[in-house]
Amino acid sequence: MTKSHGRKSRARKTSRRQGAAFAAANAGTLHDHQSGPSNTDLRPADPGRWGAESAPDMRAAAALIGACIEECVSCRRSLSGKLLEADPIVLAVTAGAVFGLHAACGADAQDFAAQPAEVFFLLVDRARAAGDDFRVLTATAERMPLTDHAQLLDEALDLWASYGRQYPDLLRSENLARALLWSHTPALALNARSGATPNRAEPRQPSKESQFPMSERTDDITVNAENAARTFAELVAGLQREGIVHPVQAQRVDALLTRSAGELKAVLTVLRACVEELQEQGLLMTDYRGEPLDRVLHRYTEASAAAEELAGDLGQADNVMSEDPRPGDGPGADYLLAVLAADLQQQGITYPLEAYRIYSFLTRCAGEMRTALALLHAWSQEGRPDVDVRRYAASSFTAVQLAGALGTAYSASGRLAYNEEPSRGA
Repeated sequence: MTKSHGRKSRARKTSRRQGAAFAAANAGTLHDHQSGPSNTDLRPADPGRWGAESAPDMRAAAALIGACIEECVSCRRSLSGKLLEADPIVLAVTAGAVFGLHAACGADAQDFAAQPAEVFFLLVDRARAAGDDFRVLTATAERMPLTDHAQLLDEALDLWASYGRQYPDLLRSENLARALLWSHTPALALNARSGATPNRAEPRQPSKESQFPMSERTDDITVNAENAARTFAELVAGLQREGIVHPVQAQRVDALLTRSAGELKAVLTVLRACVEELQEQGLLMTDYRGEPLDRVLHRYTEASAAAEELAGDLGQADNVMSEDPRPGDGPGADYLLAVLAADLQQQGITYPLEAYRIYSFLTRCAGEMRTALALLHAWSQEGRPDVDVRRYAASSFTAVQLAGALGTAYSASGRLAYNEEPSRGA
């Protein structure tokens, strides 16, 4: 051990500044990685939204991200161990920040190889959509097993390294602060930093479509789809806020999701038949973007059929309970979807815009369902021998695939327009 008090003092300052071990700093084996964000850049502006009274110490995370960007294996290994020993909120913020950035750029949970990262990504995406209440992320990090912590951290660090190398300016002060607050779309910031033209969302439906009136009973049909999506959102918000206290509660939620998936399959089957009928009548054309109609319909048909199959898989479960998890609180999502299927069967649709609106709500339903199942899976991993962890894991993965297939069908239906002059042969 050195006798130089000056050297010890410098080592202590280095340790505090970079969040590294004092022994490494004192021995001179610590590298100084400054490619990533600073401790101040990483700290949440409002710790209360993360369930903390004060901002967490993010020095270890800042130094670790810099080491990953510069591909320093030794520092990544040592600093990863230090971060995993820190308060779980440090891991939650480290992963939540970059996952939120990744979600805003249009990524999907299937991008992740590790299941803990997939679940955490879904929770981050849901937290962003629910008013930036990130307390569920901290609570999830606290409940996760240590092995899951390591997998989650590895996935997050790989993302930090990727963004840090491609867009180094994004990880600095004000730019990163906007990303952490998630009050702007980071995808636009990324393009601006790289010198590219910012992406602007194209309207899903051509302006020409607005010239055609909606069917008089369209709102009566779509209101059930909208209410189903809202019911799912309320269910997920309740699970995030109150958690799952008893296995029976989890079983009831699982039963509702299973029944809803079965009804969703019926809706998708009828809706696809309605779109095919419009095509047989020659009433479909593509919008102003000019993509060939056969290509759009092929993409739509494949995605819709895949969604039907996945919804059917998700709707098959043993010992499905009949009791709704919210008795006396209005009709459940399964009932609303059943009514929607019956209305579509009886009335059909007249314009492609109607199908597009319905798909928008069905896509939201699938997104909320996958988040609810992710929460059930996270709960089931807390050492409970009385629940089938593997079944929840399989259902959660199926729900992720379902949301992806519905998103593709939704996008394809948005490229369909009404043909004023159907061919005579139709």
